[in-house]
Amino acid sequence: MEQKKDNKLSRRAFLKGVPLGIAGAFVLSSISRGLFSSKSPGSGRYPNVPEGSIFTPAKGRDRTDI
Repeated sequence: MEQKKDNKLSRRAFLKGVPLGIAGAFVLSSISRGLFSSKSPGSGRYPNVPEGSIFTPAKGRDRTDI
């Protein structure tokens, strides 16, 4: 029996490569997240703004119940 050698990707080869592609995407995203994350001091939840600035959060107001 003669087999044709086509350069088409078979369904079986594709399904065997899917887990490798998912793992590669996960590794790539975790590496890029580590490279671009901000580790500087003061980079908490709120930015540091001078007292009296219009960007200073209001005192005594809890805005988490919106």
